[in-house]
Amino acid sequence: MKIKLIFLTVICSFLLVQEVFSQWVWQNPLPTSNSSSNVQFLSTLTGYEVGAAGLIQKSTDGGTSWKLQTSGTENNLSGLYFFDVNTGFVCGRAGTLIKTTNGGNNWTILSTGLLLQYYNVYFLNSNTGFITGTGSGGIIMKTTNAGVNWNTQTHVIETDLIGITFCDANTGYAVGGGIVKTTNGGDNWVIQQNSFANYLWSVSFTSTTNGVSVGEAGTIKRTTNGGTNWTTITSGTTSWLQSVVFSNVNNGTMVGTGICFRTTNGGAAWTNQNLSPTSYMTNVCYSDSLNGHISCSLGQNYKTADGGVNWISQFTTSFTSNDLFSVDCIDANTATATGSGGTIYRTTNGGVNWNPQTSGTTQPLTVDFSSVNTGFAVGYGAKVLRTTNGGTNWLSQTAGPTRDLYFSVKCLDDNNAMLTGDSGIVYKTTNGGNNWLLFSANTTESLYGIDYIDINTAVVVGYNGKIFRTTNGGTNWTSQTGGGTDYLTSVSFLNANTGLITITANAATDLLRTTNGGTNWTPISLTGNSLGLSTVKFIDASTCLALGKYGKILRSTNLGLTWTTQTIGNPNLLSVSFANSNVGFIVGNAGTILKTTNGGVTTVPIAQTNTPVNFQLLQNYPNPFNPTTKIVYTIPKTELVKLKIFDETGREVMTIVNQIENAGTHTIEFNGENLASGIYFGEIEVDGLSETRKMMLVK
Repeated sequence: MKIKLIFLTVICSFLLVQEVFSQWVWQNPLPTSNSSSNVQFLSTLTGYEVGAAGLIQKSTDGGTSWKLQTSGTENNLSGLYFFDVNTGFVCGRAGTLIKTTNGGNNWTILSTGLLLQYYNVYFLNSNTGFITGTGSGGIIMKTTNAGVNWNTQTHVIETDLIGITFCDANTGYAVGGGIVKTTNGGDNWVIQQNSFANYLWSVSFTSTTNGVSVGEAGTIKRTTNGGTNWTTITSGTTSWLQSVVFSNVNNGTMVGTGICFRTTNGGAAWTNQNLSPTSYMTNVCYSDSLNGHISCSLGQNYKTADGGVNWISQFTTSFTSNDLFSVDCIDANTATATGSGGTIYRTTNGGVNWNPQTSGTTQPLTVDFSSVNTGFAVGYGAKVLRTTNGGTNWLSQTAGPTRDLYFSVKCLDDNNAMLTGDSGIVYKTTNGGNNWLLFSANTTESLYGIDYIDINTAVVVGYNGKIFRTTNGGTNWTSQTGGGTDYLTSVSFLNANTGLITITANAATDLLRTTNGGTNWTPISLTGNSLGLSTVKFIDASTCLALGKYGKILRSTNLGLTWTTQTIGNPNLLSVSFANSNVGFIVGNAGTILKTTNGGVTTVPIAQTNTPVNFQLLQNYPNPFNPTTKIVYTIPKTELVKLKIFDETGREVMTIVNQIENAGTHTIEFNGENLASGIYFGEIEVDGLSETRKMMLVK
């Protein structure tokens, strides 16, 4: 058995560490709002979904609830295939291919040697499988040893190949910009039809002769003679048809952009089932002739128990699907969230229930409370609302002309508050909003974020890198440098000196940090991430959180010097608030609400001490690292283990392990302290299976 493990190491200026097992719990929508691109159920209870930003989630209760798994990638995932309850493969963009042998508890990154777009994966048995994709024309890759090695057949057709299925061990079909067929187990593929104006995305056969393929612009093609002829079937729609599958020889389902069709005659005719989903249907599967599932964007899934005659929505929104822009957590039980369309919701029992409140406006709102009952909500159209009874009533106030757009508000106490808006607007009240005084920050740029630090000190940030600070209660504002021309979205200070600013549209810099009140701002670049950070918040004397697109949560425990990242799925996260160091809420688009009761801490899996049945290689942690990281692997029997590090020229620079090790779990610490800047490769050999892992050293 020979095992090869490749590490990629890059030297950068700040540390971003990826951990697993996030301690954030979904409160809305339920089960999640994660967008799925593919679904497969192995039984009526156990199923998997994959999707955008490396999403993998598993259900063990028939799709009622889903548990996120750690995929090890942030690439979009599209292909999914399990051939038993433990072993499955997932593929996606940029050559992503990962495998699990323990039901998704761990996913191992496999190397195919190509950085191409992979669409689908399909296995005939535990050893023989296929991947479809695109390079210079359509490709099909084949493995005969469970994914250890892949044979790539390029230019199978001049256009992309997307969907794939097999009727038996020899006969299979792949579709995309055309249709190809194999009769010898995928060793050779013959073009049946080519150069379709509308691509086909899915194909399903009920026998070696009868099959249906669906695709763009409502395209349905059907064959009853093994693909010798393909007949166009009228669908009655021009919508994109994404997936088709048959539960038996007669009954089948196809889904696409807001539509679901059913056939009872093998695909000769299709009837619209008028499900009217609020999101895009991406895939359909059946675990047997009766039980099936449909995956959708934004988590709106469907389930059938009668072969597709009736579909029941499994998408439950506790209170709203509106985007939520702001949340303020007043104590461990009480929080208020606001968003688009004048949305205001409040919980007084820790998020068990969220109750709607009447804002009297349809403008988007942000919120901040000074005490459990008293707070402000502000929004477009110069909207200023104040409550003194926890939101039972929101009373309108006037700060400026109705043309104003207000973006953020910050309360110092029940009387003192500041708000920011477009055209350099800063307003302040010292009497609970009865009067608002306009200040000039000497800019016409929009100001998106504010932190009111004490009675004299506040900082505002905004478009085109604008940073202003006042030390006399807003009478004068001093411009600070460091923001460049970036889009600065939020600011948070621990005290008068230590603060952080988020940047949403700069691929090189994600945050700015100061320890001297903004006299100097230091850029923080979190390598390999276009995070699009929306907000940052200090939650105690050393801990801060930042949020971004695609479900990114960054956590620092040393005042922003180093950061841990976790991904909860793919909604954009927009606001965070903590009642104390443990209890906090996050809100985002599509009504997303998450709660933590442990400060959002993540945990690293603990290696078991019993002898493993199979080889298993875990992701090194932390990763990226500076300067040390732990590499954990298990071996089922006593083996000679060699672990070496090479530079980008192939020169060996370090041998970490070169000895016989007993069966069991082994943890090795790799120290890159003496390595020069550059790219490195590590190789571990244990006589067998190949696996890859990515490591990043950050100094």
